[in-house]
Amino acid sequence: METSTSQPLTPERILQFAWGYVPTLVLEAAVRHRVFDVLDSGPMRLEEVASATGASTPGGLRPL
Repeated sequence: METSTSQPLTPERILQFAWGYVPTLVLEAAVRHRVFDVLDSGPMRLEEVASATGASTPGGLRPL
């Protein structure tokens, strides 16, 4: 019989699986909206980035 060396399944581990794809989607959205291209010239305020990219601030761009 084979023994498993994996970690026990916990609620935290389940959430890691459920939300593990989110960083990839965030990067894809930033690339599609040209956020990195806009910020290449230097730092900007959130409103300036939203205006330059056409992205919305209520449902899209947010400060960290």
